[in-house]
Amino acid sequence: MPEEAIEDFRCSPVWSVRASMTPTWAREVRAIDAFGDDLDRFTGLTAPTLLITGELSPPILIDTSRRLQATLPNSRLVEIPGHAHEAYLTAPKPWPR
Repeated sequence: MPEEAIEDFRCSPVWSVRASMTPTWAREVRAIDAFGDDLDRFTGLTAPTLLITGELSPPILIDTSRRLQATLPNSRLVEIPGHAHEAYLTAPKPWPR
């Protein structure tokens, strides 16, 4: 995130909630890493799923989102132009759907 976006995020209503979650982040990242590259486990999930990424998100997140969208049978991927990982918070107006 650009520095100004971080400052804006600190002023947002979700900041205190996200900050309170920091003690669990290391455990959550280890759990995510344990999934590895095997996305086939998700092929049986048929719930409608919306995946959102920012155009400027880190390449690994964009790649994983695209692979997950290809794996989930009832999913759609939306990329928010001109924004990064936290685009759902930093986009100044609704993005194309």
